Order: sequence, then structure tokens, then C-alpha cells
Amino acid sequence: MSFKSAWSKRCVLGLVLCLLPGIFVVLSAQEDSLSKAESIYRRSLAIQEATLGPDHLMVARSLGSIGDILEAQGRYAGAEAVYRRSLAICEKLPDPDHPDLAYSLNRLAGLYRLQSQPTLAEPMYRRATVIFEKALGPNHPNVAATLNNLAECLREQGKYAEAEPFYLKSLAALESALGPVHVDVANALNNLADLYRIRGKFRKAEDLYRRALAAAGTVEGVHQVVIARIYNNLAALYLGHKQYHKAEPLFRQALLIWEKSGGPEHPEVATCLHNLGQMYLRQHRYTQAEPLYQRALAIWEKTLRPDHPQIGDTLDEYARLLRETKRKPEAEAMMARATEILVRSPQAQTSRHTVNVRDLEDKSKALKPNE
Repeated sequence: MSFKSAWSKRCVLGLVLCLLPGIFVVLSAQEDSLSKAESIYRRSLAIQEATLGPDHLMVARSLGSIGDILEAQGRYAGAEAVYRRSLAICEKLPDPDHPDLAYSLNRLAGLYRLQSQPTLAEPMYRRATVIFEKALGPNHPNVAATLNNLAECLREQGKYAEAEPFYLKSLAALESALGPVHVDVANALNNLADLYRIRGKFRKAEDLYRRALAAAGTVEGVHQVVIARIYNNLAALYLGHKQYHKAEPLFRQALLIWEKSGGPEHPEVATCLHNLGQMYLRQHRYTQAEPLYQRALAIWEKTLRPDHPQIGDTLDEYARLLRETKRKPEAEAMMARATEILVRSPQAQTSRHTVNVRDLEDKSKALKPNE
């Protein structure tokens, strides 16, 4: 076999292997399928690097896909490393407005937001929006999605008035391009509902969460997590208004989906465990709350940086539980640790996906209840 022929076959094999992981992800979002997809993508990446070179666009795309899988598994440090490498390749493309550069910026920005770093994400989203508008036109769904991401980023920084028009523009464009029943429309409605929740507009938020569930339709596979996010956020809204009978079944449905899709140690699982634990704490159901806090802490301590505000919030609430159950020495030790974290990170930020009830409670104190 000639060198040229062997090289061509390796290129084809690399392309085929690059396509296969998506089949795994579409068929099932379970942990074992994501691991299989990662293995195939890495094999594909090795072939592409050997045949096309380390700075080829196909290499950047494979790196992005690997990062998506790592992010879905809650392996954020690994995801950041491959996203950064993918972005570095795209920065070298001859066309400074290449859509792949915008995709790469979006991915890394999203990961920063998951780790409560919206100030790092904002300039990336703004740059990605400009690139997509030049390359695809102002009404393209990718432009709408990036506008939504930018709005989320602004919301997380407390820039509510600046965020709202981006949300509305994004939602209108997505509904026009995709119709009323689509997973991206559901996400946009969910995020706009979060904004109204934070601003104390209970009825508007509730209506939008319900619309989001209708827009999600009967999605399956990886898109099931969208429904889980909406369930969790709507449950958090009810919990913030002491409607426990409405909140609990929604939290449990969300938890079931996340455990099935991302595995039992995914950070989204921890968020839901934390919220469910807080609901039980408010109802003085301490024996039910404690194992949920313990499990949430164990997950976050594995997946988040040690001084992440989510860890501080959960330690703070767990300390309260210990005080309520007459375990003063343990409570004091845990409170000291919580205080150390929260003093360094006073502004806890929620992820782009889910509402942490502590955040909801803190914001509502400064706002009127609703209209």
C-alpha cells in the first residue's frame, strides 16, 4: 500500500470515528455512553493530529467535542484545558470571523459561567455575537443563542436591566426560526423566567417556566436535561414561596433525570440535592435533609474549586442543621469553614442551568414579592 493511500485511509477513519460519538450521545446521555463517546473522540483526535497536523480545524472541532463530554460529566478542569486548546487553534484561522472561532468562544465562556466566573465569560460572548452576526446574519439561531448566553452572563452579574432586552431579542429570534416547540426555545424561556424570578415577578416567572416545559415537548436523550433544569428552577420558585407540596415532586423528577443522564456525581445533581435538602431543613425534617447535604458537598468538593461559593453556602446551611440538632461543636467548625469561603467569594453565582435556592432567597429579601 502506498503512503498516500494509507494516509487517505487514516483520514477517512479519523472522520468516521469523529462522527460516531455523536451517535452514542444522541442515543443515550448516560454516563457509560459518554465515556464510550470520549474514548472514540480521543482515538479520532490522535488520527487527525497524525494525518492533518496539530493545528488543523478538524482537530479543534474534535477537541471541542471532547470538552463537551467532559463538561457533561462535571470534569471542568479537563474541559477547560481542551476548550483552550481548541480556541488557540481557531484563533490562528485565516478568517478572523470564522464561525468555528465563535463556537469555541461560546464553549469556553459557558464553562466559565458554570464555575461562577461571568466576568471572564462576558467579553467572550460579546465577541462571539459579533462574529456570528457577520458570518451568519443577525437572525440566525446561533446569533439568538449567543445573545441568550450573553443575557445570562449579565444577569449573573446583577445587570438585570441590561440583560432583559437581550433575552427578549433572543427569544423572538428563536421562536421565529425554530417554532414554539424546540429545546432551544425552552432554554430561552427558562432563562427569561430566571430573570423575572430574581426581580420578584412570581407570576411572570411561573408562566414562563410552564411555557418552557411545553416548548421542550417530549425531548429524549441528552435534551432530557433541559426538562430537568426547568423542573428544578420551577421547584425552586415554589420553594421560595413556601409551596412545598409543589416543589418536592419537581425536585425529585429533576434529580432522577440528572442522575440518569450525567451520573450520580454530576454538579447539577448536587444543586438539586442541595435545594431538596434546604426544603427539608425549612420543614424541620432534619433526618431527611442531612444525607442530601452530605452528598451535595461530596460532589462539589470533587468537581469545584475549594473556595467555590456553592460549597460555602452548603456548609453554612449544614451548620444550621447541626445547630438545630444540638451538635454545637460540629456546627461551629463547619460554620468557620463556610465563613472563610464566603468572605472570599461573597457573591455566589448560580450556573447557567439551575437555580440555587440560597440565591433565590437572598435576592428576594431586597425585592417586592410580585405582580
